[in-house]
Amino acid sequence: AQMQGGEAVFIPGAHHTGSATQVVMERHLWDAQGNTKHDLDRQKSLLMKCERRGGRNNDIRPAVASGGFT
Repeated sequence: AQMQGGEAVFIPGAHHTGSATQVVMERHLWDAQGNTKHDLDRQKSLLMKCERRGGRNNDIRPAVASGGFT
């Protein structure tokens, strides 16, 4: 969006949070089922991520606000 002249919201740490989440998800998948992310189709992968994510989707926002990045 920003590269096409639109506005973008900068959320510090959000990208790193996504990377860390990916590692945790892959580790859980291996420990629970002995599978890698390549063993799942897209639909199963998204379903697993949604189930594991639960209510933790907005954890980064309070952390960012407490750091003064509002």
